[in-house]
Amino acid sequence: MKTVLGLLVLLAASTHAGLDSMCNATQNAACYGALGGPVYLQLMRNTTGRELTLRNGSDIIFRFRRSKPVFYNKFNTTSVLQRWQFVPDNGTMIINPAERRDGGTYRVEIIERLSGRGVGNHTVQLTIEAPVSDVDLSINCSANGERTVMCSSNGNSPQYSWSLDGRPLGETDADLSSDNQTLLLRGDVTGQLICSVRNHVSSTNTTRLMELCSERPVSVIYVSYFLVFILVCLCVAAWMFYVWRKRRNTHTPVKKGPDDVVYVQLTTNVRRRSDMRGVEAQEVVYSDVATANRRSRRKSRKPPAEAYELEYAEVSAYKRRAPADTHHTHTPAESVEYGEVRVHTHTTPSADTHTPTQHDNSVYAHVHPGQ
Repeated sequence: MKTVLGLLVLLAASTHAGLDSMCNATQNAACYGALGGPVYLQLMRNTTGRELTLRNGSDIIFRFRRSKPVFYNKFNTTSVLQRWQFVPDNGTMIINPAERRDGGTYRVEIIERLSGRGVGNHTVQLTIEAPVSDVDLSINCSANGERTVMCSSNGNSPQYSWSLDGRPLGETDADLSSDNQTLLLRGDVTGQLICSVRNHVSSTNTTRLMELCSERPVSVIYVSYFLVFILVCLCVAAWMFYVWRKRRNTHTPVKKGPDDVVYVQLTTNVRRRSDMRGVEAQEVVYSDVATANRRSRRKSRKPPAEAYELEYAEVSAYKRRAPADTHHTHTPAESVEYGEVRVHTHTTPSADTHTPTQHDNSVYAHVHPGQ
């Protein structure tokens, strides 16, 4: 009674999981079990007065004698006894949950208890498979409007089949690949397209409404929008960089290096000149000024001659007495100074004379100093 109750509990659990795998193993058979689900192997129909031995190769898994199963060797462990259970009432071996290692070739030997005569000897090939799941349909539209549909799923050894609006998909509707996983719909075929997937332990399907491809595939539209967005972002970034560089160049002061050195060469010649009537002869000073820059102090301290740009300045000063004011006798007469500045430029200094050879500008200044 306890054994029957245990069988009912296992049957209830397997029905809830939906992964039941039942196989008639009373004769030579190939059986399949769902990975993680229960597997039911009916090894014999009548156990009254009979003994059963189940072998895996040369190893004895268990023997059923006097209404009691006894497991042997490596199968007499807690991990196996928790998953393997033999039900004497109907001669069924239950494996729950099934694992990959449970697959293999098993031999069933049945004899009569009193006579010892063999009444059964057959082989059971057990294969454990992962059930199919997560079926998905992918649709691609070509430039000429053709539709390619691919069905995919998880699981071991999936087999695919198609139907359109409840009827099998024919050759006039589509071209199928050799594995039936991919099809190419013909012309203007539309409707409810169903992809069914199954293997030895499970089956499932998915449905998709098939419509004609638009003139421009949605994927192409999305790609076009994305490229336009990227182009706009690049233009904005380039404009911002240009503005930043412009502001930086405008507001950043030009910094001179700490090693800038300015050389000044000054040469003066004094001459006596009196070329204005009524004016006392004055001294004329010719001055040569040359400048040059040097970037490093490690160079020679005296700049080369060709580095100078010479400016000649001729300064002449004349003094004249201004007439006295007849109305204000108490105000003394003021002196007036006339200054003439003539600037001459030359790129190469002369070693013999500093007198300029060319006049560029002349500036006259009248100065009225207070006495």
